[in-house]
Amino acid sequence: PLTPLSQGIPCLIPATIPTTLDRPSSEQLTRARVAYELVCSTAPQMPQTLLVVTGASRGLGRAIGVAFASTSNISSLRAILVARSEDDLSETASLMQEAAQQSSTELEVSCTVADLSDLDTLEETVEEIFEPLLLSPSPYDKAILINNAGSLGYLGQCRDMKSLSELQHAINFNLTSSFWLSSQFARIFAKTEGETGTGGRCIIVNITSLCAVEPFKSMSVYCAGKAARDMFHAVFAKEEETRVSSSGSRSCRILNY
Repeated sequence: PLTPLSQGIPCLIPATIPTTLDRPSSEQLTRARVAYELVCSTAPQMPQTLLVVTGASRGLGRAIGVAFASTSNISSLRAILVARSEDDLSETASLMQEAAQQSSTELEVSCTVADLSDLDTLEETVEEIFEPLLLSPSPYDKAILINNAGSLGYLGQCRDMKSLSELQHAINFNLTSSFWLSSQFARIFAKTEGETGTGGRCIIVNITSLCAVEPFKSMSVYCAGKAARDMFHAVFAKEEETRVSSSGSRSCRILNY
């Protein structure tokens, strides 16, 4: 077992990787590799990398974790996996360990079980994830947040909505927590000259969707959420253009993918 993060849990990785794990589909792995290549386009060399992935218990989030553990560009990877299911997070950690063994990447994984839609605990949860990672001087060449967590929310005709609490839950999860995670990650890791942090080595990737730009019937809440996330991160990226590190590069790069 690895050392847990604050109130998080260690990811229990068995000596032999079970063959029954739910592996990402080829489509998910392809998109995950493109996400990795997108990050590499802004940071070709990432020997010591910190990676935080939300929604890492399955699907694209799991595939992205595996993609980063599979690369030879990273010699040492500190991965923080965030989702609601402890068992599924441990499966993702096992698959990442398997990939890291094949790529000879030194891997340390921690899992944080959290409900990002719970605004009563969100601030505390984010602090527990990020604050223990802020060391001076920073041991990381890159600090990367993959802001992936989200849910479909209400599915149905707009005029047929009946549950305000269901609508609010989707907004809390898809929008509020996403905005807060990106904001706090940049605040902690994207420091400018004279400040403690990774200094120009912070990357935030917002996982977007065709639903952000194309209306799909019965998916109004999801489409609206993806569109709002895209615009938030587009504005965030615009703001960061004027912030530079001591090396003259942007203190943080914000990407929609």
